[in-house]
Amino acid sequence: MPNLRQSGERPVWKRRVWISYWCVLFLLTHTPIAGGPAAPIPHVDKLLHFALFFLLAWLGGRYLLSSSPRNPTTTFGLWAAVYVGYAAADELLQTPVGRTASLADWLCDVAGIVCATAILAAMHRRRPASPTPDSGPGPRECNDLLT
Repeated sequence: MPNLRQSGERPVWKRRVWISYWCVLFLLTHTPIAGGPAAPIPHVDKLLHFALFFLLAWLGGRYLLSSSPRNPTTTFGLWAAVYVGYAAADELLQTPVGRTASLADWLCDVAGIVCATAILAAMHRRRPASPTPDSGPGPRECNDLLT
């Protein structure tokens, strides 16, 4: 099996997991909820909104990191903006299926997106720079050339 990072290709399975999760998230947020007993923990739905959108941004970011884009911080920021827009549309589109749109839910979605994006960006900054093919031989190769 070829090393996907060296060939510059993104692992297909990471993309499939990310897109599949996004589809499941859409279905979850657009399924009508039957009235039932109140949640045992107050505002647990806000924590759920945070976690669901954190995971969406996390999976997408891990997929993007696997390809080592030239400027991942910018890429993360652009995708965060896409997720924030999606979260807003998601809240607004819940009304036709009998659910209620909530600014507080959207703010929790945004908080999850921002946290995941910040962690991914910090992880990338702490990652050691990998040598590029055009950078020439590394120290070990130089020693091998001298002997």
